[in-house]
Order: sequence, then C-alpha cells, then structure tokens
Amino acid sequence: MKKSLKIILTLVLVLASVFGLSNIRSANADGTSGKIQITSKTITPAKSPVDQYTDIEVDLTFNVPNGVKSGDQAVIALPQNLKFISDQTFDVMSPDGQSVVAKAVINAANKTITLTYEDYVEKKSNISGSMFFAVRVEPATESPSKVPITLNVDNNPVPVGKVDFVVDPGNAEKTLDKVSWGTETLADGSITRQYEVRVNAANAPLTEAVVTDQLQTEGMNYVEDSFVIKKGNWAVNSSHKLELKNGQVVSLPVEFGADKKSFKVSLGNVAQGEGYSIVYKVKIPYTPANGEKFLNNVSLNAKKVVETKSNPFVYQTAGGEAQGYTFSINLKKVDSQDENTALAGAEFNVIRVATGAVVGKLTTNAKGEASIGGLLNTAYQLVETKAPEGYELDATPIDVKAEDFGTTKTALKTVTNKKTVKEPTPTSAVIELDKTLTGRDLVDGEFSFELYEGANKLQTVTNKSGKVINLLHSRR
Repeated sequence: MKKSLKIILTLVLVLASVFGLSNIRSANADGTSGKIQITSKTITPAKSPVDQYTDIEVDLTFNVPNGVKSGDQAVIALPQNLKFISDQTFDVMSPDGQSVVAKAVINAANKTITLTYEDYVEKKSNISGSMFFAVRVEPATESPSKVPITLNVDNNPVPVGKVDFVVDPGNAEKTLDKVSWGTETLADGSITRQYEVRVNAANAPLTEAVVTDQLQTEGMNYVEDSFVIKKGNWAVNSSHKLELKNGQVVSLPVEFGADKKSFKVSLGNVAQGEGYSIVYKVKIPYTPANGEKFLNNVSLNAKKVVETKSNPFVYQTAGGEAQGYTFSINLKKVDSQDENTALAGAEFNVIRVATGAVVGKLTTNAKGEASIGGLLNTAYQLVETKAPEGYELDATPIDVKAEDFGTTKTALKTVTNKKTVKEPTPTSAVIELDKTLTGRDLVDGEFSFELYEGANKLQTVTNKSGKVINLLHSRR
C-alpha cells in the first residue's frame, strides 16, 4: 500500500581482514569526525517515477576506520527533499550475534541515522559492513522533477543517485480503500498494527452499505477495544493526503464472526457527501520474522456497489533485513535397519511452531526424498501422518530449528521407520491316534494323553473306541 509505513535498516558487520582499508576505493567521510567510510552505494526505487509514498531503497557498504573509540559517533543525514517514516532504535550486532558493535538511532524529525560505537571497535580492526534503508521524497518537492539523493555522511556529501519524481495528488474518487501504519512492539514481543477502512471518498450515495473485514493470515487477531468509527466527508489536504473532514465519532455495532477472524459494520444508507472511517488495531502474538507477510481484506456491499480491497503488510524490523520466504527443508526417509533402503509414500505435516499452523505437506518419492521451500527462518516441526507401506507410523514431532537452515538456507533431516511386525496366521489341526493293546481290548478312558508346546501343557484327552481324537492344536 502507498501509505503503508516501512522503515528498513540493516547493518551487517564483517571482519575484512583479507585486505587493508587503504586498498578500498571509498567515499571517505572525513568531516568533523570521519568515523565511517562509504565504499559503495546504490538506490532502488519500488517504482518509477516515484511519488511521495514510494519506498526508495538505499544500499551502502562501509568501513569503520581503525582507531575509532567506544563512544564515537557516525552520523548519516538526509537532504531536505527526503524523509524517514518514523523513529527507530536498535543494536548493530557482530557477525556471531554475540557483541554489540554500535547502537543505531533513526531520528525522523532530524532526518538522521546516528551510530554510537561500543568497545567492540577497540578490540577489532579492519571492520567493514553494509546497510540498507528506505526513504521517501517529501511531498512538497517540485513536481515533476529529477530528485538527487545525496547523503551527508559525517558532514561530507555523498551522492548516491537520482530518481524521477511526480507527486500523487491524492485520490478522492475511491468508494472503498484501506491503509495501515504504526507497527508497535509490545513488552512480550508481540506487535500491533493500525488499520483504517475508508468508505465513500467518492462522495456518492450508497444504499444499505455493509463493510466486511477478514483476517487472512494465521496468528492475526483484532484488538476489539481499539475500534473507532467516524463519519465526516473525505477531502484531499494540502499534503496531498485523504483526510476525513469534520469527523465525528458514531456509535455503530461491530459484529465479530464466531472465530473472531472477521467483523461486519452495517452503515445503512450513506448520503451523498458522507464518508466513514473505521480505525482499528490487529495484534500478532509473537515477533514476526523479517519479511513475513500478513494479509487483511475488506469488502463493501451496497445496492449496485460491490468492492474489495486487500492490504498486505510486510513486517520489517530495524537491524535486520527482510528474509523473505526462501528457506527450505529437505527430508530423507529410510529403513531403521538399513539406511540404504529408501522409503516412498511417507506423508508429513509441516507445522510452524510459533503459530501451530500447518504450512505445508511432504510426501516422499521413490528415493525416499521430499522437500518444501518458501519457509521463514524460524522453528518448524515435521509430524508423520502416514507411514510407508509395511512400516510403523511414528508421529513423534521432528524439530527443525532456525539454526538448522545454516548458511545454505536449507535444513536436512533423515528420518527412519521400523518395519511392521506381522503376526503369524492362525492355524488349527485335528490330531487322531490309534491305540491297541496286545492280549486284550482297550477300555475307554484307560489312558490319557497330554499335548505340550515346549513346557506349556495345551490339552489333556483320553482314549475312546481305541482312538485318541479331538486333540485340537491351534497356534499363531
């Protein structure tokens, strides 16, 4: 969304011990302090030409000069025609994630990024790193124009590039729109995001209008006491933004679905010139992975009017780049007694631990292999739902930890199954024996016979009419 807030800033520090700083071509910020050296820079606008809502990604690589002390600061400032979206504070970590190299602060009002170094810089030398962040063009900039992006790095100008700029004058013709902003991190690591549904900026009359909102992504929940509904009239202000003029809070019921994943607001008949704003918050009960996407759709139904809008929100956190859905799990299924025997037909659910949601399924092929991609760098469990033919099901969850993905972004898991132990087929037999005596006839019941299996006596029978019959031997 145009107005979706996005501040992306990543600082990744690595030890550049394989070469000296004197061999690097750099834009050296030698100003009053000279605490950082820019070695390369590029810009990537989300579209061209850009408007005042377009994110422009600035990518920099840099070195920290040898001799920098703990407490020293490096300052990168934006020119007046650019801006950050909001304030940010975060730690810049060493490659192993164990040491704080610098504390970084984005001050949106002052248009600066300030790095304050920790004692790490006194223990290491030839430190290098990279960063990227998003900026936008100020709406008051001349339009159309070619806007130079020149950073002030420790009081030294560093040209980065230019973008074509055309101001977006604002759209007052939309019957339905949805925007979001203001990601807030709570003490328990969960986050909230604020949304606004805008109805009837076109100022046309609507009959029996109903707004329905639906959360599309697992883990999203409405903050039910955050809803504020206002009625007024939509207009574009001097900053080229849609604004609800003369907005007054109205009391309209918010009807939540049984699963609390949707709501409905009946606006009734909306007069010409009337507009509505529905503002609310959504909570995500964990800290999302960088680049994790959350979807939220809204629809408006009225007589002769049906519209739907989607508002994708991509989570970004200062200090970490967007990771995207690029991690994979490769599974190998083999016989527990012979790892050279691959097992086909095993089926697994892939479950994300943070949400408990099944995000995919695996089925092993003739080589016993299965894979799934498009995953985040977070913890998962593999749960077997169907065993290979002739093998026992093992539903014990198989843990895949975030660190299992490693530098290849692929986690490898080998899983075994035991063969099913077959019960013997039941069999039975009738045993008949002839018994005779020399010199006289055999009296019925005169002799008894016992049938054993090992030391276990199974049956005792006696003779009758010269025979021993009905010795029934059933076994498995």
